[in-house]
Amino acid sequence: MEEQQRKSFRVEPQIAGELFHEGRVAPCDVLNLSAGGARVQTTMPLRSGSVCTLGIPLDGELERAAGTGYVSFHMYVLDAVPQTERELVDYRLQHVSSSTESAGEYQLATKVVFASQRRDLAHESGADEASPMASTPARRRSFAARLKPRFSRGSVRGGRGES
Repeated sequence: MEEQQRKSFRVEPQIAGELFHEGRVAPCDVLNLSAGGARVQTTMPLRSGSVCTLGIPLDGELERAAGTGYVSFHMYVLDAVPQTERELVDYRLQHVSSSTESAGEYQLATKVVFASQRRDLAHESGADEASPMASTPARRRSFAARLKPRFSRGSVRGGRGES
């Protein structure tokens, strides 16, 4: 079995994005995403070693997690795998800056990755996207009202009521 060498968690978000390279823009499908890079599929020709920008429009849970409706990341093109259908190419991309050089971009990518994971898991399980404690104040109050205290006040304060 091959050892996991990635330093960051990877998801398969099925997000439509866009690639910017040398004044051109092309739509792409984001096949997988991590804080360290991405794999995308597009018809735009890119050379290995070149730099491009991956732009991803966000909505719903992803937008709330990132705090913005659009994110963009500067990427190196690591390699390309031509596909047989419609002249598509799969590109493996890596962030230009490391997590220590560009902490803000890395953190933003991490937020998008984990929000995507939460959304996908919720969709698979049929559950809500967010837990009751991470939703609206009214929902949190409703949830808290259903909880019963496990201990009485006197049970956690020793010495009270004793002679």
